[in-house]
Amino acid sequence: MAMARTHAVVIGGSIAGMCAARVLARSFARVTVVERDELADLPEIRKGAPQGHHVHAMLAEGSRVLEGLFPGFDAELAEAGAPQLQVGKDVGYLATHGWGRPFEPVILIRAASRPLIEQRVRRRVLATERVSVRSGCGVQALRATSGNARVSGVTLVGRDGQEERLDADLVVDASGRGTRARQWLEAMGRAAPSETVVDAFVGYSTRVYEDVPALTGGWKAVFLAWTPQVTRGGVIFPMEGGRWFVTVAGIAKDYPPADEEGFLAFARSLREPHLSDAIAGARPATEIQATRSTANRWLHFERLPDQPPGFVVMGDAACAFNPIYGQGMSVAASGAALLGELLERDLPAEKFPRAFQRALAARLRPVWTMSTSADFQLPTTQGERPLSTRAGHAYFNALLKLATKDPDVTRTLSRVLQLLDPPANLMRPGIALRALAGALRA
Repeated sequence: MAMARTHAVVIGGSIAGMCAARVLARSFARVTVVERDELADLPEIRKGAPQGHHVHAMLAEGSRVLEGLFPGFDAELAEAGAPQLQVGKDVGYLATHGWGRPFEPVILIRAASRPLIEQRVRRRVLATERVSVRSGCGVQALRATSGNARVSGVTLVGRDGQEERLDADLVVDASGRGTRARQWLEAMGRAAPSETVVDAFVGYSTRVYEDVPALTGGWKAVFLAWTPQVTRGGVIFPMEGGRWFVTVAGIAKDYPPADEEGFLAFARSLREPHLSDAIAGARPATEIQATRSTANRWLHFERLPDQPPGFVVMGDAACAFNPIYGQGMSVAASGAALLGELLERDLPAEKFPRAFQRALAARLRPVWTMSTSADFQLPTTQGERPLSTRAGHAYFNALLKLATKDPDVTRTLSRVLQLLDPPANLMRPGIALRALAGALRA
């Protein structure tokens, strides 16, 4: 039987949830977004998204997807003061063997804070007549039909403790890392998904600066990557308002401090002085914020034999990556676009959840492999290591060495990291032969 499309409920009002609401509004007569935080039309950091204090990158593929969902979105960010960066020309990237080579044609990305991106997405979604928001309340449980045959809505709890029932033909969980989907399914007598966790014990500290002097090398942003030999890295990245994010990071529990003296000392300890030189002449605009919630975590809803009709999970609620690689927002937007594609196929209600979760898993898998493979370069990383890890690291190490000399390799690698191209492009014959020769020598 075809899915009824009277009302859809989205749990979570972040980028994943709002993008989901956007595509649902094309198919459902009414869409309600449920969000614990009170939402204002301001680019402010929400209590439920403390990572908004830190640098975020909307990768090139994420920008492409957002532009499809919200035509003119990039122009809105530009109007709000978010600068454009040319990857390949004005973004410096120091990897294991040295700096990546400049390349043409460049890859364009927009440098903006997460609060600004969230606000502009939220504004566009709420301008849609079919979408409304219930803020300041949370979801206590999934509601089900007789015999728990399908999800039929949610039970809300407001700040005053009062419960309210909300009927829905489809419930989309986009509530992030704190999702309670496993508990909700178990309460219905359904199996909970298995979980895969890979934890490199990454921590990072961030401060926003103003009046940052010109960066060494003429770059507009600089990434100093950690390596298997050097467990520290950092990034300086522009944002709207002429301000700059400065983040210092450590892997394998080499956590950076959150006090000023420790933060500055950590920046001075990095392989190159770009960050420490920049902030020495800059003015702090915020306090230092630290986080250690960085494990890769995948709840395998795609493996469930009996996920109930009327319920799907996406965004960080389904799969959360180590945020140090900047993939989360782009993958969330891509997952929402995929939800729209599956809705257009008009699948029967009982087949839709499994079809969506499997399609989402296929889209997540290459990103998961890139993120966890990078983390597995250190022996201290916890998680089940694939048998191919050692060979993959040797090959990738050879690619990084080639990237210090060959602009074509740097560009190919950059397009994969920006999620524009599949990782298979790194195995093109012209690149693979040289990389394999280097890997064998290593």
